[in-house]
Amino acid sequence: MIEVVAFEPGLEGRWNQFVETAKNGHFMFDRRYMDYHQDRFPDRSLMFLKKDQLVALLPAHEQLGNKGDPRAIISHGGLSFGGFITGRTTSASLMLEIVDALLALMKENGWSHLRYAAVPHIYHAYPAEEDLLALMTRGALRIETKVSCALRIGSPPGYGKSRRNLINHAKREAGTIEIGEFHDVAAFHGLVSRFLERRHSATPVHSRDELELLIGRFPDHMKMFAAHRGGELLAAEMVYISPTCYRLQYKASTEEGGSLHASDLIEDYLIQEYAEPGRWLDFGTSMIPGSNTLDTTLIQYKESFGARAVLQSVYPVSYTH
Repeated sequence: MIEVVAFEPGLEGRWNQFVETAKNGHFMFDRRYMDYHQDRFPDRSLMFLKKDQLVALLPAHEQLGNKGDPRAIISHGGLSFGGFITGRTTSASLMLEIVDALLALMKENGWSHLRYAAVPHIYHAYPAEEDLLALMTRGALRIETKVSCALRIGSPPGYGKSRRNLINHAKREAGTIEIGEFHDVAAFHGLVSRFLERRHSATPVHSRDELELLIGRFPDHMKMFAAHRGGELLAAEMVYISPTCYRLQYKASTEEGGSLHASDLIEDYLIQEYAEPGRWLDFGTSMIPGSNTLDTTLIQYKESFGARAVLQSVYPVSYTH
């Protein structure tokens, strides 16, 4: 029988230890990362045990504000994805038990449904799609598919001809541009802020203070890379590093950096020199912000580096099924 325990302060150590050894763990699920914005995401995370052994975690929070059903829970709106975090011994039958225990708890607590965004397969250190099997077995129907784009470092198909020619041209024309790791959080955040305002009338998800806090906590998992010329910052990107994947989390450039294709040179550096062969490079979502519509221009740009579509399924989970 599965026992479900609501996460609470004091359980951080047990939670984080499980994340470290899970087959689909990620540092974003570490409580030191999740809890930095706990004031914005009222926590409803759950821990699942069998015979007193932890077998799964579910990062989750309450529905925010007046957006829809206040009895709903989300896994996880404050992260790039959510879903069950499981160990390597998790089987299909055990996952069915876990989902049944979740449904029973939802009914007991009067939660109407769970919005569930699964961990994409490129973040699995070992196959971990028992959650999707269990959800579909219990009648959950996919309501949304988010599309990102990824390539495997060192594997075909490689750059498209036009992208390869553009990068080679940029290297020749801007030979004085220096590419490398970057450590100035204030300069990085300022560049991102100006870029988002100019291009999208938007602001960064993280404040400068939040970035400094998180980088301080996860220096091996959150790294910045930049393109400089003559000491001038032209472009910068932040990469989230997990056991299987590098994810481009932030990307920005000045107008001059854009004309010099400085961001392309950073990504070329990551692909050709920095990243470990065999891991994935995740270019991030290819959807038009705030919609379920594919941004065809954006995905074509990513595909020109050799990346291909990766789907993330979103399900509403309800005890009425």
